Amino acid sequence: MGKPIGVLGCSGTVGKNVTEKLLRNGYAVLGGQRSGNCPFLTRTEFRFCRMDMENPVQLLAFCQACSVVVNCTAPFSCYGAKVARAAGASGAIYIDGADFLLQEKELPPEGTYVIGSGYVPGIAEYLAAQIARTELDIPEQIILYQGGTELCSESAFVDIVMNGTASGYADACYAEKICPLHGNFKEFHQLPDFPHPVLLKPYLTRSLLEMRERVGWKRMCWYNAYENMQFLQMLFQAYRCMKTDRTHAEENIRKTMQKYAPQISKTGVYSVLGMELQGVQNGRKKWIRSGLFLTDSSRLCGYAMAETAISVLENPPEPGVHPADALLREDYLERLRGELNKSEYFYIREIDEKDAMPFAH
Repeated sequence: MGKPIGVLGCSGTVGKNVTEKLLRNGYAVLGGQRSGNCPFLTRTEFRFCRMDMENPVQLLAFCQACSVVVNCTAPFSCYGAKVARAAGASGAIYIDGADFLLQEKELPPEGTYVIGSGYVPGIAEYLAAQIARTELDIPEQIILYQGGTELCSESAFVDIVMNGTASGYADACYAEKICPLHGNFKEFHQLPDFPHPVLLKPYLTRSLLEMRERVGWKRMCWYNAYENMQFLQMLFQAYRCMKTDRTHAEENIRKTMQKYAPQISKTGVYSVLGMELQGVQNGRKKWIRSGLFLTDSSRLCGYAMAETAISVLENPPEPGVHPADALLREDYLERLRGELNKSEYFYIREIDEKDAMPFAH
């Protein structure tokens, strides 16, 4: 029997969903975390390892015992590179849900690293590429948007802020090259699948740009969508914390979220990932709209990370850094549909050009 799949942070918000899906699909899992409080201790295919992420000996030993290491610890800005280096040195394939490693220069060259395997990044790029592959002969333009009332964890918020400027370009789009995108960012827009109008803030990540190059999009834009101004105020204040006091940045960013979170409505919690694609199929112009409506994005994030682990075990990539969406099996799209709960939905449909969003033209 081969080595198990390692899941670090196996009982966390995302890690528990990774572990649950792997066990449900018959894979042996080695779970690691500092706390001994774990819901999988009675499962036959599960083994638990209490460990300290700051202990390099324990971390290396954990990675050496695994075929694949799925890193669900947070913040990634603190632990991502440490785990990746340990996995690379031990021969285990490393997987995480962020794109921090695009900037990491000190990874063991013999290692295999799979990044952006969660919801955003991850599912967003996978859907954009898969829909283009199945619906368009010539992909030309794509607009993506994501947001809602669902709040991420404090650790995930720390990652968003601390990696914000390094992982992409604010207020930018791609139109043959990276270009500034100007507009009234205080104006509310009614987007498909959002129950209320939202504020839009453009942001172009490096993972999106990598997907764009692979698919061949000529124009691309991503919008973060916020239902109220408190979201943006929380984000701007957190960025100021990082700029004014980097020594205590993580602590101050957490305090900022604690301050603003109670002001953001928790009723009707949801997350929307939508996109409009335009291109040519069979010689005619075609517009496609897709929407993914979730009430718990962390569940689908964990499932996507588990799916990535299964995919790389079946077809191991070459050493180097790889985007997860390029490695996921093509039939994952149908399994994703089956992993939604009764109040969630996903669709892909053709629309008339006149029904496309005004700023999509």
